[in-house]
Amino acid sequence: MMNKYRELINTPDFLPYDPKHEYFYDRSINLFLAPKGCGKSTYLQFLKLYYDKKEDASDLFVDNTFHMNQHMVIYLDFSDFNAKSYEEALRYFALKMSELYLLYLKKDRKIYPDFYIDALEGKASEETLVKAIDHINFDHDQPYDKPLILIDDFTLPLAWSIKHGYYEQMNTLLFKMIDVDVYERNLAIVLTGDIPNGKGIPFPLPHWIYAMKPSVLPHTSELYRRNTGEELIVLPHYDPPSTPVNDDETIDALIHDTEPYGYSISEKLLAKTKQMRIDWNNHLAEEERKRIEEDLRTRKEHAYILPYDCLRLSPHCGAHGYPIGNDPQHLNDLLRDIYRNVDYTKHLKIYDYVFQVNQDIITDYRKINTHDLHISPSRYYLELDHSRKHYYGRYKWIKIYISLKDRVHIASFINDSMDYLLANAKESFHIMAAKTARMHNAIYWVDRKDFFAFEEFLNKYQDFLEDSLPFHAHRGKLGITKEYFCHSHNYVFSVMISHYLQRVTSQEEISFTAMMDTFVKAWTMELENDDNSYRYSSHPVIDVIIPLETADVLIGKTTLYNDHFLLSNNDKEISILTDCYSWMEYERKVKKEYEQV
Repeated sequence: MMNKYRELINTPDFLPYDPKHEYFYDRSINLFLAPKGCGKSTYLQFLKLYYDKKEDASDLFVDNTFHMNQHMVIYLDFSDFNAKSYEEALRYFALKMSELYLLYLKKDRKIYPDFYIDALEGKASEETLVKAIDHINFDHDQPYDKPLILIDDFTLPLAWSIKHGYYEQMNTLLFKMIDVDVYERNLAIVLTGDIPNGKGIPFPLPHWIYAMKPSVLPHTSELYRRNTGEELIVLPHYDPPSTPVNDDETIDALIHDTEPYGYSISEKLLAKTKQMRIDWNNHLAEEERKRIEEDLRTRKEHAYILPYDCLRLSPHCGAHGYPIGNDPQHLNDLLRDIYRNVDYTKHLKIYDYVFQVNQDIITDYRKINTHDLHISPSRYYLELDHSRKHYYGRYKWIKIYISLKDRVHIASFINDSMDYLLANAKESFHIMAAKTARMHNAIYWVDRKDFFAFEEFLNKYQDFLEDSLPFHAHRGKLGITKEYFCHSHNYVFSVMISHYLQRVTSQEEISFTAMMDTFVKAWTMELENDDNSYRYSSHPVIDVIIPLETADVLIGKTTLYNDHFLLSNNDKEISILTDCYSWMEYERKVKKEYEQV
């Protein structure tokens, strides 16, 4: 089709456009509103001719800038819209998108998903139509090839929808279609629309659309005078109404008779889309084959007996059966209590129920004296830090939970322990004091070099401490664990409990040891019927070791002896563990580490 602007170049008294002297639009969504006869369509045709890399604007007698014929231009014309119902409108837009996709989709791309193929066949759903323009953007998204989107007579469908009673649906559809990321992936979106001469906008507009007056367009007044013999009246303000104007005369003035949109889906295109569906289904089958293959590879790595010799692992962790007879009754009772009283499908509810109560502690934190005092992002904690060589990755440290019987002693207890560590600690340490009532009131991270001496120091507080944490291994009255790679000890146990309780059918079958056994079977992908939902994510190996080592202490299989994993600080091997997602991966990395040495 001949470009309308080029057709006018050689006509008498032609008024050319020059982008060098006119700022036609900015990097946003611009809606140019003017009566018929002001040159809106000609203006869009000029923009297409000047910017589109498929065009040649060298004969337009304008300066050649780096923008000329350097962009992809998506051009749509709604001037042939005449749908009397929303269903007719959807069919119209589906055909428009078929024509648009056929023109703009990459020819060198072999595989397109179903919604692209549906669009080519004129079967685009309402959901696909909303994203149709953006789909083309994604298909052509290149840093230096940002599309310019041009839509002529954009407001005509709105006028038709007001007249025939489906305005709300049309308004939602149209503005969703152009609500795309202009600033990042588009040069601009330029729209045109009709308004009666001397009148305002007859329908609401979203706040993110710039409604441009006729005077912004080039030669508008002169063109309108030539085409209509009338003077163009420009109002001082163009404020859109809050609801569409219910004025038959105004709306009828915006609607013009037009031939029905003549595009139809050809047999050639249908043959092409048929092959595209075959290619897409073959692609899905290949992806499924790869997924199954990857799943088998993952199973091979995870379905692997937990090694006994992994960094001082307790020998009990190698055999993942936890006999019911070794199951402490108080843990079973607690799990059943959660099952009865808590929304166990939400692990955060379990976390709150088991580990903390949101209630302020009555104590004076101003009595905590240290030069390294700061309030953490959460209002629940007051943190104290002293680091000679502070680093992220606290998994090297031993994590100690302190539970005080009487919370009024928190400030004096913290101060005394801080003074001791400042004077005696050989390595870095970190202290966190809880500002809410919870089972533990303070947490310490200390290096193994300082742990045993610090433990001895804390003995003088035996009468003030209690071992109240249900899912923590205790050494005396000190709760002991290692810091997780990305989650806390309490968080991981809360998630584990949530997934386990969703599997049981009655509270009578609930068992802590059965929960731990299920946890390991899920992690090694041994659950029946491939049900591995309990293995809630691919956590590193250390996220399996710590719950198992803790469980062994809780059910009395072992104690927290001095060389127990939870009291170790073998930095090199722990670092490897926190980086691994399977035992085979761990063995490969350990082997590589020793080969380098």
